[in-house]
Amino acid sequence: MLEGLKLAWAQGFRQVELESDNAWLIEVIQNGLAVDNNCSEIRLILDWCSKDWDVKLRHILRDSNKVVDRITK
Repeated sequence: MLEGLKLAWAQGFRQVELESDNAWLIEVIQNGLAVDNNCSEIRLILDWCSKDWDVKLRHILRDSNKVVDRITK
């Protein structure tokens, strides 16, 4: 997620939609709970989402994400 946000910003996109099969992570970021999280990467994701752009987070089912999972592996 973090690298995708960095890439989108560097490419000049100012409206992005992030999809993740990790419902907990989506909730933590959307509710601002990442500020209190011990994981620095989660805080960095929140920082990038807070930049001057429109970031929409969307939870998708793990089955819908199989292709992406295989590509990354």
